[in-house]
Amino acid sequence: MDYLIYSLPRCGSAWLANFLTYDVSFCYHEPLADGTQFKPAKVMPITGAIDTSAYRTCVRAPRMFALTRNYDDIQDSLHRLTPFHSTEDFDLFESQTKDLITFHYENLFTVEYLSVIWKLIVGTPFPRHRAELLVEMNVQRDLDALVRRVGRAHGVT
Repeated sequence: MDYLIYSLPRCGSAWLANFLTYDVSFCYHEPLADGTQFKPAKVMPITGAIDTSAYRTCVRAPRMFALTRNYDDIQDSLHRLTPFHSTEDFDLFESQTKDLITFHYENLFTVEYLSVIWKLIVGTPFPRHRAELLVEMNVQRDLDALVRRVGRAHGVT
């Protein structure tokens, strides 16, 4: 594995994994989720992973990053799904990621920020048009707006 991004749930890890899976790059999402030993295949020239449990087991890779979000926002988002993290989880995440380059959920939906992430992780020419499309269609941010836009495009109001 060329890189690993530690993350907490509800920080945009699935979205970022999708963004980083393009051209010469492949990014596994949650490869440790099933609890088995993960042995990634070299799928593409640049192969990495984003995982929300790797920080607990201290999984390592040659290049490591972190993806984070305001903890209150994580708790609010998780509360709608299931109770999950305790303060100890946040403290452990912070201690495991304190020296890593950290990406922030709040900035993931700007093309210029994605350009920085792409250059740091992949290093090939930035796929600007694809980034613009992914930012535009971000279903995590506003699903209702997306449904309305698709409806209008198909003549449904």
